[in-house]
Amino acid sequence: MYLLASYDATLDPRVSPAQRTMQVLSPLVVALAASTYRPDVAVLEECVIWLRRFAVLLFVSLIGSSFTLVMQGNVTGLAAQVTTSMLLSVFFVVRYFIFKEKKDVVLYLMMAASPVLAITRTVIAATLFNVPFSFAPIGKIKELF
Repeated sequence: MYLLASYDATLDPRVSPAQRTMQVLSPLVVALAASTYRPDVAVLEECVIWLRRFAVLLFVSLIGSSFTLVMQGNVTGLAAQVTTSMLLSVFFVVRYFIFKEKKDVVLYLMMAASPVLAITRTVIAATLFNVPFSFAPIGKIKELF
């Protein structure tokens, strides 16, 4: 805790100790506030609907961004976007294993194709491991293969 609030420049002189402290403690405050909320089924279903919409929007924006960057001859640099698509792909593959909704498979495939479009090798490898290492019951995974 001393390194967070200290005013001596032990780590990096460009970083403000107050800003560093707030950056470290803010996830804890958000987690404390979120842990008191108990959503009902309607709120969770609405959240899934918005995650599906966001996934489609992210996929379309990745297509446009990667196409324009490749046409300009630049390296893509879309690591944050494809990491988000990888996290969404985990959500959709587990949701498919539990609820067997075909929409989730389509969205998983869209999210799994996103790292290929953005040419990010590490995220491609990590996304391929989503299916065998998902938190779904093992029997459900064997049904897929």
